[in-house]
Amino acid sequence: MFLLKPFKGHLRDRNRQQRANKVTTALEGMPARIEQLEKDIESRKPKKDIAFMFKRVMEIGFKQGRR
Repeated sequence: MFLLKPFKGHLRDRNRQQRANKVTTALEGMPARIEQLEKDIESRKPKKDIAFMFKRVMEIGFKQGRR
């Protein structure tokens, strides 16, 4: 004679609530994280001042064979 164990179910079903909690907590701070990322990307871009424009003109001139 043997005892029947209850069916454990699939791992994805057993951990469903934990995964849902993890996702909801990660989404709470997402707008602030997206805003910070956009600021970081903008700060990495070079400043477009007169020196930048002269440098760009020189690069274009060298590519076209002018000096």
